[in-house]
Amino acid sequence: MRSGIPPAIVAAAALLALAACSPSPSGPVTATVASAQVDDAGYLTADGYVSGVAEDGGKCSFTFWSEGGGASRLSSTGEADGDRTACPAVDERIRTLWPGAYTAVLTYSSGTVTAESEPFSFEIP
Repeated sequence: MRSGIPPAIVAAAALLALAACSPSPSGPVTATVASAQVDDAGYLTADGYVSGVAEDGGKCSFTFWSEGGGASRLSSTGEADGDRTACPAVDERIRTLWPGAYTAVLTYSSGTVTAESEPFSFEIP
């Protein structure tokens, strides 16, 4: 006769242990584009943050749309920064992008949360 812990109890304990390892949101989770601009060297740069959760390893995706229909997407990896998650700067040479008005949106996703920012408007000369 086998003895041991029933599989259902082992599974429940594993789920509780995993839940304790994942950071949980401390309130509403909000993504924000902090800046999007063209620097003096001719690079489009952007960075942002996610309030309401502080964790390492989530994906920060910056999507740029032009009024003319062009688009570009750049990504960085989220880093816990105090009580929020920082989305480190991304950059791209602007010669691959059309000049004009652009909108940047930050989408953040991890194993615990997903958030999308309000549009951030800027110009590419």
